[in-house]
Amino acid sequence: MPDGFAAAIRGVSQVVVIQALSAILQVGLDYNRLRLIAAAVVAVIAAGFFASLSMVLAGVVVSRDRLIGIGQAITMPLFFASSALYPVSAMPARIRWLRVVNPSPMEVEALRAC
Repeated sequence: MPDGFAAAIRGVSQVVVIQALSAILQVGLDYNRLRLIAAAVVAVIAAGFFASLSMVLAGVVVSRDRLIGIGQAITMPLFFASSALYPVSAMPARIRWLRVVNPSPMEVEALRAC
């Protein structure tokens, strides 16, 4: 559980840094307090999920080298198959199916809504 908590703290700190940079760069965002809190909650939940996934994998594979390889093999396709970089409509049809089982688009869409 401490690893999940540490991941949540990192997620919240990333939200704070991104919000601060967007304010400094005068990006036209809505700085509603409820939306900022919602963004922090989404970041905490997502960070906890991915940290827990890593801990489960670590328990299964036992070796650190295997964990890093398997972790990269899972997270990189999930990231590129999310809507973080480009819209889902621009994805090739053979990759769109991955969006159904991918938790990243849900996080990206929730953060964009915040």
